[in-house]
Order: sequence, then structure tokens, then C-alpha cells
Amino acid sequence: MKTTRLLLAFAAALALPAAQLAAQSSVPGTISYQGRVTNDEGSLVGNSAPTERTVIFRIWDNASATGAANLLYSERQTVTIFKGEFSVLVGNGAAVTGSPRGIDEVPKKLGSLADPALWNGSTRFLGVTVCDAGTDTGTEVSPRQQIASTAFAIKAQTAEKIVANGITAAMIAPNAITAAQLAPNTITASQLANGTLTAAQLAPNTITASQLANGTLTSTQLAAGTITASQIANGTITSSDIANGTITRDNLDLNSVYTLVDRNLVISGNISGIVGSTADNDGWEVRGQGNGNNNGSLIIKTTDDGNEPIQFWQTGSHRMQINKNGNIMIPGDIPDSRDRNNAKLVVDNAIGLQWGSEQATLTYIGDGGAKFIISLSKGFQGNNRSCFFDGDSNWDFESDIRLKTDIAPAEPMLDRILGLPLHRFRYKDDAPDARLQLGVLAQEVQPVFPELVAANGNPAPEGGNYLTVGLTSFGLYACRAIQELAERTDSDVETLNSDIDSLQKTIAEKDAKIANLESRLAAIEAALKNK
Repeated sequence: MKTTRLLLAFAAALALPAAQLAAQSSVPGTISYQGRVTNDEGSLVGNSAPTERTVIFRIWDNASATGAANLLYSERQTVTIFKGEFSVLVGNGAAVTGSPRGIDEVPKKLGSLADPALWNGSTRFLGVTVCDAGTDTGTEVSPRQQIASTAFAIKAQTAEKIVANGITAAMIAPNAITAAQLAPNTITASQLANGTLTAAQLAPNTITASQLANGTLTSTQLAAGTITASQIANGTITSSDIANGTITRDNLDLNSVYTLVDRNLVISGNISGIVGSTADNDGWEVRGQGNGNNNGSLIIKTTDDGNEPIQFWQTGSHRMQINKNGNIMIPGDIPDSRDRNNAKLVVDNAIGLQWGSEQATLTYIGDGGAKFIISLSKGFQGNNRSCFFDGDSNWDFESDIRLKTDIAPAEPMLDRILGLPLHRFRYKDDAPDARLQLGVLAQEVQPVFPELVAANGNPAPEGGNYLTVGLTSFGLYACRAIQELAERTDSDVETLNSDIDSLQKTIAEKDAKIANLESRLAAIEAALKNK
């Protein structure tokens, strides 16, 4: 079938990109199209009665190219043709299916002809295919017709209103925006699409405080490196013009912003950092560093001769510093004669580790004789336990009767001590030739002295936790065993002494009897001699 068409109107042709800027009266997102169709013999289609045909509309970026990249938009409509004529609104159709041109055209059916991606080129061409009766195939009418400007589109050169996200960077020529184009309080956040304004679009000294409504600029409105010192008139940006957290490093050209009033400066990304000076030839730097995958670091450093400490202050007080040799100092009551730079860790008098209400403290006391105190609050064995070391090879533990209750004599220990094996051993991670140590095995101690065995919280591969033994308590256990041995020995000695006394008495009695017998025997012998 031969088809011809007569284009009567493109009522909204180049008004489509202007829908982004939106003149006060509403601009449609469709193209009004009227055509005239004849058959191969030149007769009008639908001459005697209306007939329905499938018509496919395509928008191309080239007058003749047929590649997938050249096809920007397509849709199909079922239209009624009467006496050769039909009228449609392009943009109200459905997606073209079945790939009639060897192209998957379903993605080419955009949501609206007002999509800015459709009009980001200088020329566009409309192709029309009137399909044969009862089919969805046909030959595109040639030539394609270039979409030209209309009165409605020309009206869009002067925008009376800007809809949300109406302005994109592609719409603004370099240095196009100057202060003369912006009425006071013109620009608000809703007028700027993300990344719209770049340095190229802003003429020097364009934006002043009167052009920015409060809270207008956020990080999404500014393309990376957009604002430099030349774009901002002195005193333009105040705290009311910048939403909290708005300006990040990607939005700033470094060295562009000199002062921010009453707002936080948020810096992100892989940056060269913030730098400054402390004195002649002395500098400092704060920067981020990383290679992605959560491997970033925050670097705080001094530069040049490297003699400057890094200090941390709070409410006007010096809280901590890192000295030039890398040592940490927490200031406290330190005499001026002491070399603070060589302090490894200097504190008021104590180092404390705390988790909730649980606390461990190492305290130094230097009152006429130095000593360390280790204290635990809410330890495994109770509250507020302390031990002391004063250099005499002993750890001194609190043992005052005033701290104790439920005092009772200790139970017998000797037999359990005697039944406890002692071993020589090496730990599994010792070297093969390491010296053998003397000790006990927790699993052998546990049934005998269960109060000396505890789990240390470190899981063992075989299951459960590794066990510890309170070895220092064995000294007291040995003392009790010695007392018990002494008690047993004293009892045995007393029994032996009693037995000896009894034997000695028996022997004395026997000696008396023997003496008596000997006297009587002597008398008998004397009597016999006299006869």
C-alpha cells in the first residue's frame, strides 16, 4: 500500500523541553499530529467508511539512520482514518512490541515526551509508519520530518515560573547567569536540580545574599567544584543561607571559602585536607586518607621541624597531648622539673579502665615511698578489691578484720594438699628447649580446691573456656596444712610421752620387785650358808 501524509501541525514540538522551565500557562507533553493517507492507487484510505489502522510514531536524532542508538522514542496507536485523514496526540500511545525493525523498542517508550533526555540534541526527526490493514507492519513514510519550533515553544524563552528541578546544567551556557538575571530571593532549593550549578554557569560576583532565599543551597544542588571565590561577592553567604551539613568537600574548590559564619564545615572524600600554621616554619594538617573498602584513616599531624606536640583541650583546660617523640601525656600534678616530653603516660595519679559501673584502676602514690595500687570495683570476687606493690617483692592485699565478716576457722587442708599432684611441664607455644616449669593442672585442682579454679573467659577450641588457678592462695593453704600437721604432731608426741611415762612407771615397779626378790634371795642364800 502506498501511503502519503500531510503534516498539518506540531502544536507542542519544541515546547517540550520548555516544559522543564514551564511558562505560566501549562505546556502539554504531547505532539498534535494530523495526516492524510492514500493507497497504492492514490485513493483515500477510509474513503467510503471509517477504518482503523495501526500507526507507529518514532522520534530519531538523524534524518535517515536506523540504528538503535539513533531511535530516541517510539509508540504505537490505533487510529481511525476517514476519507484519508486522521488526527492523534503523539505521546499517548503504547510501547511498540515484537521488534519490527530488529530493535527492542519497549524501552524507547518513555514516560513522557517532556523527558529532557529526548531533547538534549539540536535536531530531532519524526518518522511515521501507517501499517497495512490488519497488521502491525508497514513502511515508514519518507522523508522523516524535522521537528521545528512553534509559537508555544518560542513563548518558553521567557519562563514565568520554574518548577521543581526545572534547571539542569545542560540548559545553562557558560557565564549565562549574572546578577542582572536574578531577582532578589529568586533561587530556592526546589528550583535547582541536583548538580545543576557549576562554576562555568556563574559569572563572577553573580550570587549575592539578596539572590538566595534562606536555606537554598544544599550539597545536592552544587556540582563538584562549583563555587570558587570569584563566584561569591564579599559578605554574600551567611549562616541563614546554608542548610546544616550542606557544604561537603566535593562542592568546594579548595582555597575558595575563607570564612563560614555560625555553621559546621563538613569535608568528605579523598582530600588534601585542611592546613594551617602555628608559627614560623611550623604547620599543621588534618586530612582523610584511604583506598576504599572501609580502609580510610583520619590523619592529624604537625609539619616542618616536627617539634610541636599535638594538644587536646576541653572547656579551656589542657586534657591530653602527643609529644614530639610519640609519647602520650595526660597532664596532672607534675612538677615543672620533670621532663614532660619524655613522659610515656602521665596522669593525675591514676589510670582507670571503666565499663558501666565496673572499673579497674592503677594508682601511683609517691608520699615518701612510691607504691602502686591496683583496684577493682565489681570484680568476679566482689566489690572494691585492692592490692599494693611497694618494691619489696610482695603484693600486699587488704586483710583488715574491719573489712571482713562470717569469720570461721579454716577446714582441714593437709590430706588434700598431700593428694594434689605437682608436675613439670612446658606450654604448647613454648620452644621445644624451653625450661620446664613446676605447677599444677587446673582440672586436677578443681575437684580438690574448686574455689581456686575459674574460667578466664577465653574460649578453647575443644569447647568451654580455659581454666585458671589462684596460685597465690596456695601459700595460705600450705600455712593451714602446716598448722594441721603441727596439731597432729603435737598430739602424737603427747601420746608418746604418756606411753613413755607409763612404761617408765612399769619399769620402776618391776625394778622394785626385782630388788625385793634379790633381797629375799640373798637372805635365803645367807640362811643356807649358816646351816
